[in-house]
Amino acid sequence: MANDNDDRRRDYDRPTGGGLDNKLLMAVAAGALFGSVGTYAYLSGSYRFVAPDKYDQLVRGAAPVADPVLSPTPRAATPTVSDSPQRAPSEDPRASRDDGESRSSPGRSDAASGDYIGEVEKFDTTDSPTKGAADAKVTLIEFSDFQCPACPHWVPELEEMMKTRASKVKLIYKFANLPDHNDARNASLAGQAANLQGKFWDMAALMFKNQDALKKADLVKYAAQVGLDVDKFKKDMESEAVRSVVDRDQKEGERSIARSRKAGIPAFFINGRRVDVSTPGQLETLLDRAIQ
Repeated sequence: MANDNDDRRRDYDRPTGGGLDNKLLMAVAAGALFGSVGTYAYLSGSYRFVAPDKYDQLVRGAAPVADPVLSPTPRAATPTVSDSPQRAPSEDPRASRDDGESRSSPGRSDAASGDYIGEVEKFDTTDSPTKGAADAKVTLIEFSDFQCPACPHWVPELEEMMKTRASKVKLIYKFANLPDHNDARNASLAGQAANLQGKFWDMAALMFKNQDALKKADLVKYAAQVGLDVDKFKKDMESEAVRSVVDRDQKEGERSIARSRKAGIPAFFINGRRVDVSTPGQLETLLDRAIQ
């Protein structure tokens, strides 16, 4: 039977129509990226760095932490999307390729199953960036933000997964732009404009590698680097066709992530249903089960 502490933990994570209960939202932390050294928590209108023991006190209902260090970039709380719950994979030097070659691969040795959450959602994938066979048995949808600190860590892992599953898995990218990421929407527009010229994945890789340089001038430079027709690219970025895809994805992401009752991006859906995973190994396990 769950105790009161478990109930409190669920309350902190549960999205609601008017915000988050107790104004506490897990966010991207140094611990999420590089080790369990601390967590950012949303407290009284801003993000603050909280040591693990202090966070546990907060979850148990203790008094607020005294004089916490402010996050250098405060983020607005949102019940639908945030940077944190899908953790950036951690390095695991023990992992290896199928051919036996040793390599360092984030989280790949953790093959815990993960889990499905929420209900099956319907998505409009017309004109969405797609990789893999059109008639694949399994469709993997990823909602991601080009300024999300956790999202780039999944890029090489998804590429690796698709190498051996391209005939059985179709990967579809959808644009989810957090409201406090000022350049995310323009980056999404650039991604879809590149998609119209068949260069989305190349463009996306450059933008993820340069998250601190996503102004319009930067995006035009990246378009030239991946071999796009720059004049067409700039025109398409301003077009209604591109805006409609980005805006559609944003609405679908907000709806589907909220319905799954777990905030966070990147958010993955296998055959329309949200999966709760924190490592590539968990996502691989669920994909392979769906393929069988």
